[in-house]
Amino acid sequence: MYQTLNVLQTSDDGYMVYANIENSPYMMKVDSKGNFEWHTWDYTLKYPLYLPLRGLSEFDGTFYFVTENQTGSGKPITLMKLESNSETPVIAAQLGNENEITRVYASQKFNNKILILSSTPVLHKATIMCINLDGSIVWEKIIDYTVRIQENYPAVDRRYHFFGEIDANTFFCNTYKGDDIITMKINANGDIIDEVSFDHPITAIQFFENDYAFSFPIWDIYGIQTNNSVAQTENGVSNRDNSFMQKFSLNNKQYAMFSANARDNMIMLKVFDAKTNNTIYKKYYGHTYFYNAGGLLPTKDGGLLLYGNAYVLGRLGRILLVKISKDELVTSIGDK
Repeated sequence: MYQTLNVLQTSDDGYMVYANIENSPYMMKVDSKGNFEWHTWDYTLKYPLYLPLRGLSEFDGTFYFVTENQTGSGKPITLMKLESNSETPVIAAQLGNENEITRVYASQKFNNKILILSSTPVLHKATIMCINLDGSIVWEKIIDYTVRIQENYPAVDRRYHFFGEIDANTFFCNTYKGDDIITMKINANGDIIDEVSFDHPITAIQFFENDYAFSFPIWDIYGIQTNNSVAQTENGVSNRDNSFMQKFSLNNKQYAMFSANARDNMIMLKVFDAKTNNTIYKKYYGHTYFYNAGGLLPTKDGGLLLYGNAYVLGRLGRILLVKISKDELVTSIGDK
């Protein structure tokens, strides 16, 4: 059973797929056409000591990812690396306080460093760490929070904790603060320079100049809203799974790509204008097998990679990669 966590495009225009297989980290390299090249799976890196989590970073051909130790003994966060001349991930560093239960939510490349978002539920605090590749801490930001009262939206749900858009000087982080979900804009020194507060959980956010678009689950509906317009909803989208949003440029226009699981076991891809909130294009993927959304990746050739999982016979999870060419996007979206 595979769970696709992340996909990165490599220097040869191929793709590195990072997945969870039987609660162990798995990596597979494919070429630009999706043809298999090689893979690696170290089954000794097993849960609960090594739980693979979303977030794959690449530095000069070496890949880094973070796993979570849920045993309650030893350090709770492990940074793993896979070097270009190796087929086996090794431990790069172990982080956190000894014998402390810590939930790790996300990791993300930031310049030549790695960001890690985690929380310690017993102490009611969330932590953002910026570390060097050897595991030494550059800075650490602690955010006090309380467990959200509404039982439908538990504070430990990984969908609501993630890193957003990143540039050389700032990044966005989504997590709990008090009883609310907030998205913080943070600079390279770890200072919070701006924040947006939400009174309901959000699962994806994307910024467009002075505007932003975000998605949120409400009962059996996913809503998509910009801060200056009325929400649009998708009644056929599951609220139990992740949603994904990606800024995308085409013909000198900015669009928001939104992906989520549809209730009929397909993946919905929706393109909308964040300024007007108008839906430009919508398409469903998945017919023979059950499809499950895993993320969106703009590709170097101007296309889009839709990734996730395909469940053969409804239960045998396989890695799913769907390449959408720039020509197809131009034909579908055009100048609408």
